[in-house]
Amino acid sequence: MPEIILQELAASMISPVYQDDLTTLYLGNSKDVMRKLQPNSISLINTDPPYLKGDVKDAYSILANESYRVMADNASLTTLVGHFAIDEVILIMSRSKLKWNWLIAMNQPIVHAKMPLGIEVTFKPILWYAKSNTFLKNTFMKDSFTVEEMDGILKPLYPWQQSISWANFFISHLVNRGGIVLDPFMGSGTTIVAARKRGIRSIGIDIDPKCIDITIKRIRSI
Repeated sequence: MPEIILQELAASMISPVYQDDLTTLYLGNSKDVMRKLQPNSISLINTDPPYLKGDVKDAYSILANESYRVMADNASLTTLVGHFAIDEVILIMSRSKLKWNWLIAMNQPIVHAKMPLGIEVTFKPILWYAKSNTFLKNTFMKDSFTVEEMDGILKPLYPWQQSISWANFFISHLVNRGGIVLDPFMGSGTTIVAARKRGIRSIGIDIDPKCIDITIKRIRSI
């Protein structure tokens, strides 16, 4: 059977593993699931892809190749990235149709990693892209913010867990009620939980069943 037919067959078999009025969760490869989503339907993609050195190309290539189609005309994409990978990620994302907007700094006031280069790391960079020049602008959005919780430092649920204020910052500025937020690499579900607490619909995708379980437990505890 030709590969393209196999890909279409696999996509047609993808169905949510959890769904209610606000939240839809998929277990699977982000590329396959994103190809199933409706075009022009997503208001914000907010995500923290795996960016260890061996994962950068695969993860960000999915964002570059699959995001434009599913994003609404005024939609944004905000993605965390490791400092060491910024140059590679920007090159990968430049191959997409998305418009580069800005670099946002997520300040971490408590724990500062010290790198061999002689750098004390005080913030995490977030790259902001948009589908067009008509992205949502409710208010002026500062190009830095400070995390307010310890979740992203203590990481009680997942090794790569982020603080809820990370997701809240972008959802509050870039999504209107009625919009849909997507996290294609949802991990412990921080973006999903933040959207749910604000009454915003969201879609989460992860290839790890443990991430699905963690996210379901978190949304059921709200």
